[in-house]
Amino acid sequence: MLERVKGYLSTISPISGVSVDMTEMKFWGPVGCNDCYGIGYKGRIGIYEIMTMNKDIEGVMLSAAVSEYAIQEIAVQNGMITMVQEGLLRALQGITSVEEVFSVAQ
Repeated sequence: MLERVKGYLSTISPISGVSVDMTEMKFWGPVGCNDCYGIGYKGRIGIYEIMTMNKDIEGVMLSAAVSEYAIQEIAVQNGMITMVQEGLLRALQGITSVEEVFSVAQ
């Protein structure tokens, strides 16, 4: 699983301003308690994927060859962090687990 996580995090664009130390990765798993009824999670937190429109994306959208994949590729090159990457960054902070991220954002 660590290689899968590294694969996702290694594709974060430097333009995003986010950097991850791939040598010091530590993840936590859920530990149940009475407050969370034994599931290991309490409350909810959103993970988001926000794309900023630019001329390159607009050009693809207006072309006959419009493609979700082409738009995502351009957005990522321009600094967008995908939903899976955002979730994995939160897992690195100890806010959630890698398993939970992969179960909701694939």
